[in-house]
Amino acid sequence: MACNTYLFDFQDFIQELREKWNEQIKEGSRKEEYLSILDSITEDTKFEDLPVYKDYISRFDVVGTFKYAEIIGMKVPSDLEDDFDYTLLLQLVAASLSSDYELKLDLESQFVDLIITVKFGDQSVTKELQELWSFQIIRLFEIYIDEQLNLEGLRFESEDDKAALELERELRFLKYRRMITGLKIQREIHLQNHQEKNNVDAELDELLNS
Repeated sequence: MACNTYLFDFQDFIQELREKWNEQIKEGSRKEEYLSILDSITEDTKFEDLPVYKDYISRFDVVGTFKYAEIIGMKVPSDLEDDFDYTLLLQLVAASLSSDYELKLDLESQFVDLIITVKFGDQSVTKELQELWSFQIIRLFEIYIDEQLNLEGLRFESEDDKAALELERELRFLKYRRMITGLKIQREIHLQNHQEKNNVDAELDELLNS
């Protein structure tokens, strides 16, 4: 989904990455081959146009899986509802190898909480998407897109690194599918219990009024 009013600007961020990566190449901490990833990005390119999105991240089909589980949507900050592409954000979170997350279903509203956990050594920080500020959400986009572009660079390192990356990506995808299936089952059990309670209430009402 493209929107010119989103607060996260992909093109501005790519320019920042170019400057950062060029400096790292001069310092010798990054291979020059990595620049080919950024060189393929023109001023009209969206993140969704990149191979890493088409080949990997697009597999996390949020719209399709939410429909399958009959989830209405995600809980997002009330004053930032139209300011970010939250579908893409969830895809990036689910696809990330550097952080963990949970989708918690509100059984009454049929919306889900996206809960993100980031670890720093022995410590970790857990936040719900709906409680974040705009600058924090922008930073999440930066971190996750930077991560995916860096991981693409592993293809320049070795075939073993590439194979390990593909395995980790497959595990992340399977985790997402299991999570969505679990939410669907949870919702169906809730609806079944709710219907059984209504049936019992109706039978009791009929008995007491007969």
